[in-house]
Amino acid sequence: MPNAIELQNITKAFPGVLANDHVNITVEEAEIHGLIGENGAGKSTIMNILYGLTQADEGTIRIFGEECEIHSPQDAIRLGIGMIHQHFMLMPEQTVLRNIILGNVPHKGALIDEKTARADITKIMDQFGMHCDLDAKISQISVGEKQRVEILKALYRKVRILILDEPTAVLTPAETDALLSTMQRLKEQGCTIVFITHKLKEVLAATDRVTSATSTGLASPPNVPISRPISRTRCRWRHRPPMWRPCMPCSVKNWGWKSRRSICP
Repeated sequence: MPNAIELQNITKAFPGVLANDHVNITVEEAEIHGLIGENGAGKSTIMNILYGLTQADEGTIRIFGEECEIHSPQDAIRLGIGMIHQHFMLMPEQTVLRNIILGNVPHKGALIDEKTARADITKIMDQFGMHCDLDAKISQISVGEKQRVEILKALYRKVRILILDEPTAVLTPAETDALLSTMQRLKEQGCTIVFITHKLKEVLAATDRVTSATSTGLASPPNVPISRPISRTRCRWRHRPPMWRPCMPCSVKNWGWKSRRSICP
C-alpha cells in the first residue's frame, strides 16, 4: 500500500531565511502524524507547500504513490488534501451551511440547491459524529464549533488527507479533548491527518508517529513511532520512562530538538 504523503528533499528559502532544507517526510495512510517543533522551525511552511499556498524551490511530492505538482489549494483539493488553518477562513454573517458549500455549490438550474447540500452535509455529520446547526450564523457559534465547520467543509470536498495547523491554540481544554476524539474517528474512517503542534502532551495523546522540527529547519530522522518507548533506561536527567511511551527529554534530544523540558512523571 503506497504512503499517503511522501515529501522528498523539499527546500524552501525566503529572503535571508532558509525555512526548509532538503526535508524528507513520509506519512502513512490512515494515520495521525504529529509535526512538532518550536516557532519558526518550518512546520507550517512545509505544510503550506503541500497545500499549494507556496511552492518549493526544490524537491518532489508524492500523494498515494503518484508524483504531482501542487501550484494552488485548488490543485491540493483535487488531490484530496484539505488544510484547517489556525485562523479560521469563514464568513461570519453567513450560515454554517453556506460556509461549508462555499466554492463547491450544488445548483438546481440557476439557484443554489440547498436541499441537496443539506442532505449531503447531514450524511457526513452522521458518519463522523460531528453535528452542528446548519442554519446558525458563524458569528453566533463558539470557537470549537467554528473549527468543526472548517473540518466539515474539508470533508464535504471529499478530502483524504487533512492538515491541522496548530488546531488547539484557540481551544479550551474541553474543546481540545473533543477535537482529539474527532481526529480518532476520522482516522478510523480512513482519513490521514497531519497534526501540527508544539504541545507534547497532545502528541502523546493523539498521534501514531511524529516528525520533529528544529530552529534551523525541519528534521525528520526518521519519523519516530511513539507507540513504543525509545529508551527504557534511566536517562541522563534521571527520568524513568513508562513502558508505554518514550522518555521525551532523551528522545527529543535524539531527534535534535534543543528543549529538555520533561513531561515524564
